[in-house]
Amino acid sequence: MSGVLSGTPLLDYLRNQQDNENSEKEIFELVNSFVNRFGGKFKGESFASQWGTIRNIAMKNKTKDALRLELFDKKRSEQRINKKGERETIQKNDGYLTHGVAAEKWNEKCRLETFKKDFFDKLTENNAQEALINLAAEMAKRNKEGRK
Repeated sequence: MSGVLSGTPLLDYLRNQQDNENSEKEIFELVNSFVNRFGGKFKGESFASQWGTIRNIAMKNKTKDALRLELFDKKRSEQRINKKGERETIQKNDGYLTHGVAAEKWNEKCRLETFKKDFFDKLTENNAQEALINLAAEMAKRNKEGRK
């Protein structure tokens, strides 16, 4: 927008409000699309709890990279003695969805791949935190209610 009024506080405010509304609409569409298409893959009380944990992770991590690290890519170092009796350090997955009980559940029925490909990878730096918070809340709610 150019002209005499561009850059005025009122126009800046209105442009910011429009941007926020567009972002909210985009998040709403992403979340609803995922829930409607794949909500049935994530049925069960344990998923309600896991979505709650994902929501907490999203609330603490503002960037898409930080969310990716916490959910998928985090590693931990572990010391062990190899067959030759030598001490070695190995890297193990420590992302919330890639280790332990959560990993077992998420790997069943390609849930992890579906979540990454059909939701997480579509997020942007601008909407990642808010979209993930909203998805996790909606999925947890639907799981507790027993809906698809």
